[in-house]
Amino acid sequence: MNRLPILFLTAMIFFFSCEKVEKTIPVLNLRDAFSSEKKVRLDEVATNVRFVQLETTDDVLINNINKVFMYADFFVVIYDIYYCSLFDLDGKHIRKIGQRGDGPEEYMYVSNIFVEGDNIILYDGGKGRFLKYKLTGEFVDSEALPARFSQVNLFSPDIYAGFIGNASGKEPTCMKFFDSKMTVIDSIPYHFTYEKPDPNILMGFGMEGVIYSQDKTVRFKNAYNDTLFTITKDFQLLPTYIFDLGSSKFTAELRYQTTSGPRDPNLQGKKTLYPVFESKRYLLLSGWGFELGKYVFWDKELDALNYVSFHYTEEQLSKLDKEDSVCRPSFISMDNKTMIAFERSESIENDNNPVLVLATLKD
Repeated sequence: MNRLPILFLTAMIFFFSCEKVEKTIPVLNLRDAFSSEKKVRLDEVATNVRFVQLETTDDVLINNINKVFMYADFFVVIYDIYYCSLFDLDGKHIRKIGQRGDGPEEYMYVSNIFVEGDNIILYDGGKGRFLKYKLTGEFVDSEALPARFSQVNLFSPDIYAGFIGNASGKEPTCMKFFDSKMTVIDSIPYHFTYEKPDPNILMGFGMEGVIYSQDKTVRFKNAYNDTLFTITKDFQLLPTYIFDLGSSKFTAELRYQTTSGPRDPNLQGKKTLYPVFESKRYLLLSGWGFELGKYVFWDKELDALNYVSFHYTEEQLSKLDKEDSVCRPSFISMDNKTMIAFERSESIENDNNPVLVLATLKD
């Protein structure tokens, strides 16, 4: 792993204004990592792995899980984009939260959730608003957000951070910070604009930007940029890790220039890059252009960076009764300690039998 001074990199790493800080930051060489795949057993990175089947009913049928939020006493699961349910830690269904629709107490689709005391707040990405419910299911109120955000996450207990995707290539604002009264406190601009060959066409290549928390630190990564940032308390972007993708780098310029999407020969071998999760020890990333079930995996303690696939042990696989040994982690618990994957167990005689795989990560 190389290290480069921030002063040298300030002009090249992204399109945001950042404070100049006299320190060095890690540069992670993905060019070598992409050259070969490493197979990693779950017991190499986790101390405990358990399986929780989610209870389904005629009213709760789960085809695909979009997000899992694991708290100390329950799961909140967003599934099939339009639905949100509470489950206990044994998988028993407790209740649905809200419902899809156009009414004042309904949402178009759920992009994120926040649990605050006895309340749960759903971010309706379709209508750009928060809907607050009691954990017991009763509707409380709703509020329109100060912008239509691609993603919203907590920045601090009283402040939210919202990322605005740059679909047009000319969006002035990348991120806004606002409080519970929807008052904008600060913002971060885009510093470049892009011309598209056809203004009516924009090719999407998966997730554009991710805001997440790790050990009380808030991070941000744009999938088309090679730098992962920490958002400082005064709303500045501080470069934290730089990823050297070499010829695999998928730049923002390529995104706006293409009119043929994945078929564009200029995109062959290119990869976007966004964090799946970060724990105290591990950083897991994926993106457009990755083979299914493959990830960039950095063990910070050992300073080992690899292109990996995760695999169940024979004993774990027997509990799932599946031929494919590949585990595809997609989420992490709210305390950043448990990696979460989603499977369907063929051994259970049920057409709708989602199973959460919970792997307690090594420190």
